[in-house]
Amino acid sequence: MKLHNLELNEILISLKENFDKIERFATEIDESILFRTRKNGTWTVKQLIGHLYDTQEVWGERIKQCYASPSLITFTSYDPEKLVKERNYNSANLKSVIELYRKHRMDMYEILTKKNATKEGLHLEDGTMTIKDLAETIMAHEKHHIAQIEDIKKEYGVKI
Repeated sequence: MKLHNLELNEILISLKENFDKIERFATEIDESILFRTRKNGTWTVKQLIGHLYDTQEVWGERIKQCYASPSLITFTSYDPEKLVKERNYNSANLKSVIELYRKHRMDMYEILTKKNATKEGLHLEDGTMTIKDLAETIMAHEKHHIAQIEDIKKEYGVKI
């Protein structure tokens, strides 16, 4: 995902706005729409929300690892498709998913300070990434999938 070298404060504001939107999707969209996909038949809204939680969990853990490690650490890779399938988000209680999401997000916020922003880790595909880069990646990834959920809402005439 292309980074735009945003200021940490801009990233924090966007992360808050993103979470608020995701929480609204999970709590206000009619249950029948939560099982809808885009026309190309990829993930349902519930699976997209679950995937966003997975991203927060995995990338938030990477932020914690950078923060805690005195030396450059290499991040463990994961398969997002496999994780969504294993966690069976279509059967999950979204309220519980959002509660876990919030907890992981709050844990991450405690680390996202200017003092910690330049600590680094090694991503096998993207190279060296700072804590700020990791947070911006989460933010941009959320925006991408929020747009997909918005598309599904439009397709089915949902307004929230």
